Parts: sequence; C-alpha cells; structure tokens
Amino acid sequence: RKAAICRDKPTSKDEPNIGGYLVWPVGIEDAITPNSTPGKARLHGPLSMSRLAALGEYEPFCIAIRPGKDFGACQLRLEGGNDDVKATIGVVWYGMSRGFGMVAYNVVPHTLRTQSSVDLRKDITREIVVTCRVADNAKAGDVNMTLVVNDPKGEAILRVPLKLSIHAVKPNRDTDYCM
Repeated sequence: RKAAICRDKPTSKDEPNIGGYLVWPVGIEDAITPNSTPGKARLHGPLSMSRLAALGEYEPFCIAIRPGKDFGACQLRLEGGNDDVKATIGVVWYGMSRGFGMVAYNVVPHTLRTQSSVDLRKDITREIVVTCRVADNAKAGDVNMTLVVNDPKGEAILRVPLKLSIHAVKPNRDTDYCM
C-alpha cells in the first residue's frame, strides 16, 4: 500500500520580525505556497508598495505574510482611497496537485477569493492581494490607501501603505487579432 507524501521543500529557518511575522512583496504570477519564505526578498524595514495605473485597468498589490506564532482569524480592511478606484481584498487559497497514478503531491496556489479575514497560523505563509480597478474616467494623480490586518482583538498587527499613481492614459483595446 502506498502512502501520500508531500514533495514541497521544507521551510527555512527565517526568524520572524518583532511583530511576530515575516512579510514581503510578491508578484501576482508568483507561486506562493504555505512553505514559502522571503529568501532574498526579506525586508529590513516597513513594507510600502506603489503601482502605476492606466484608466480602466486593474492593478494588484500582492504581499506574503508568514506568522511566527498563531494569530487566529485576522480582519482585513482598507483605509483611504477614493471613488475613482474600487479596491477589493483577496486571499489565495491552496489546493493539492499530483499527476495521474502518483501518490506524491504538491500544495499549490488554487484560487483567489475575496475575503474580509484570513486565518494566520504559525509557519503557514498566506498571500493577500489587493486588486484596484481604476475607473474609465478617473482623475490623474495619486491614490493612497493602507491595507490593515487586525488581530482577533482588533489591534492592528500590520499596516501596508499602498500608492496607486493614475495616469490619464486609456489603452486602446481595438485589435486586428481574433481573440
């Protein structure tokens, strides 16, 4: 009889920062798993992020957080922003992947779900994505927001300033290519 085994790499021994967690910026295309650690992306100061945006476009801000202790169900919220930008908070959920006839599996990112909370457990990395949709008629300029993660008691354990610089450019979606 065969037993299933996880083929994911073991976690490294990165030490959590003073807040009890590691946090680092990631890309939307990065495969962040429960075992992910910052490696060379480790921050040595507070995290803040900025993006450039065009009219009618979506821009994601993605972070990974790896708690060094159990925080429990933490609330996610956004502060700031304006009517020109609709922002949603999503959390990446994981799934198991394995080939046909194989018992070995990998834990991989599966879906991005809009959520108002995330369960932050010790040594399990979670990816949080703030997706900003810029209105077609938005005013050019900077929109400042802050992603806030509150512990179950309501205390802010993480604040990430987000700056979206909107440019008065509208991409032309007309194309000769059949898609």
